[in-house]
Amino acid sequence: MDPAEKVVQHSVLSPLPEVLTEPEIETVLLAADRYRRQTKPDARPYTLLALLLATGIKKSECLGIHLNHVDLLAPDGPVIFIRYASPANRIRNVI
Repeated sequence: MDPAEKVVQHSVLSPLPEVLTEPEIETVLLAADRYRRQTKPDARPYTLLALLLATGIKKSECLGIHLNHVDLLAPDGPVIFIRYASPANRIRNVI
């Protein structure tokens, strides 16, 4: 007898992400840019934000990027390869 047999499963839909307006994008990029111009410059916040905004990748996908996933010499410009552990989602190209 399966104890989970009588458990009712309710499917849940994930909410759609909020899309930033152009003024919000400019504001957040300016805030991130301030870190690049401080006494101790740090380009990481701006770089991360620009990458996420330009590509639309998820934070988790961004965390999985390694240097060998980036092709700076691609004929049409830089390409990032997002790699997944699951074969169902194996490779997704982001330009």
